[in-house]
Amino acid sequence: MKEKGEYSIKVKYINVLVAVLFISVLLPQVYAGDLQNDVSDEGYIIDQTQTEEGGWYFSINGESAAAQSFTPSMTPLAKVRLYIQSNNPSNPQENYPLKVSIRDDLDGEDLTSVTVDKEKMFDEYSWVNFDFEDITVQLGSTYYMVVESLSSGGEYWWAMYSSEDIDKYESGEAWARVADNEIVRWVNFSGCSDFCFKTYGYSGRKCDLSCDGIIGLPDQMPGSTVTADFTVQNVGDEDSLLNWEIASCPGWGNWSFNPIEGTDLKPEDGKFSVEVTIDIPNEKNAGFSGEITIVNKDNESDTDTVSVSISTPKNRGFHWNLFDWLPLDIQRFLTRIFFVKLLLV
Repeated sequence: MKEKGEYSIKVKYINVLVAVLFISVLLPQVYAGDLQNDVSDEGYIIDQTQTEEGGWYFSINGESAAAQSFTPSMTPLAKVRLYIQSNNPSNPQENYPLKVSIRDDLDGEDLTSVTVDKEKMFDEYSWVNFDFEDITVQLGSTYYMVVESLSSGGEYWWAMYSSEDIDKYESGEAWARVADNEIVRWVNFSGCSDFCFKTYGYSGRKCDLSCDGIIGLPDQMPGSTVTADFTVQNVGDEDSLLNWEIASCPGWGNWSFNPIEGTDLKPEDGKFSVEVTIDIPNEKNAGFSGEITIVNKDNESDTDTVSVSISTPKNRGFHWNLFDWLPLDIQRFLTRIFFVKLLLV
């Protein structure tokens, strides 16, 4: 841990008198309870959390900011709560906005953010709600919640736990943005340090991958290139977000997909079409079959497949040209019959 006072860290001194100790512990809990009642958590579920404060706090003001890295295990990320206190005794009536943003790089762009006015906070430590626009996060990746005061006169204290050897949250760490010889940079605290926070996803909002389509192409010219399509759909809960990708395809021929992956597919979006381009092997009188596997990127057990069956004739005769002349809907009908026969053989 840094020396006390460095990076604007302060230690909470506890009064030894029992009555004063009782009040100093009880009041933050009462205020926190009142604040929790103002904001409903119905429909949300806690994902990542670090709730122990060990007497250490960091000052967030016009000159310094703070951040906590975390590793989500569910998506989307809906909101966060921070154990924080407003500390503006000289101008108690002035509004000092506090901004909380989510980034995948400390010096990168905000992926989402929200600004909360001072009136939403208390002058005692409380769990303050920061409800930003939902974002899709990659499970197992590192993200940062960055906390900044948007006013030079505004100051807030963010509670934290720090130890030389006890890590209360192993999937992240506390950071501070400080000026070092007129160079502003991010530094992480020594030892095991984490701010007090909770991240939330949605309960009961589960996506579900479903694919529709059969690629059955009889009597194709050896060495030719053909195109087909299938659809991807999220048949899960309302407002759920599906992130999908092509996981595998048959080992014969050359394959390309447009697109090869997708993000934030909602149930109300319906069926999403994927175009497939296949370079057929240059082999006459041959049959090729297999499956295309599509996977939910956030849940590897949620997969679906599209069956593929292609054949090449020994000689391209009159029947080939006749098939090409047929209307497209009739071609597709005959193709499906051909594919069913192949499955029955």
